[in-house]
Amino acid sequence: MAARVGLTGGIGSGKSTVSALFCETGIMVIDADKIAREVTLPGTPWLNKIAHHFGHGVLLQNGELNRKKLSEIVFSSADQRKWLEQLLHPEIRSRMDTRAASCADSYCILEIPLLIESARHLDMDKTIVVHCNSEIRRSRLIASRGMNAESIDAVMRNQASEQERLDVADYVVDNSGTLDQLKPQVTRIHQELTRIFSNKEN
Repeated sequence: MAARVGLTGGIGSGKSTVSALFCETGIMVIDADKIAREVTLPGTPWLNKIAHHFGHGVLLQNGELNRKKLSEIVFSSADQRKWLEQLLHPEIRSRMDTRAASCADSYCILEIPLLIESARHLDMDKTIVVHCNSEIRRSRLIASRGMNAESIDAVMRNQASEQERLDVADYVVDNSGTLDQLKPQVTRIHQELTRIFSNKEN
C-alpha cells in the first residue's frame, strides 16, 4: 500500500501550486476540496441536506451550491460550521481513503486544508506544510479571489495557527517567493519521500 503524505497550509499559502508540482512528478494527489465539490454536486444527498438545513439561499439559480454564501454563514457561526463538517467530512474522508488505497506509487499526497484541525495528520505517514506569512497570504487572496479583509480574517480565525501547523510538519515548503524558488523544494521532498517509501517496500 502506498504511504500517505498529508499536505496542508493556511488559506492563501499556495497548497494547490505545490500540489500541482507534485503532480508533475507523476505522484497521485488527492484533493479534499475537489472531493468536497463532488460530494455537493446537484442531486447528491449531501447537497439536499445542506439546502434543507440552510435554506435554498445557499443554492445558485442552476441548482449548484453557492460556495461563497455558504462560507459566509459557516465562518461566522461555529455551530453551523460544525454541523457542515459533521455532514461532509465522513464522506470526503472515505473517498480520499479509497483513492489512496488504489495508489500504485510508493506514496501519494492527500491535500487537506483542515489536516491539523481534523487531526487527520495522525493518520499520515508524513506531513508537509506549505508556509508563508499572513501578509503575503492576504495579498494573494485579495488579488486572486477578490476576498475582503473581513472574510479573510473570518477564515483565518477558524484555521489552525501557523505555529500549530509547523509543530507537526515533517517538511516545510516556503512559498513566500517565486515559482522558481518553489520547484527545487518540491523536487527535494519528492526525491526523499520516494527514497524513504521505496526502501520500505523492499
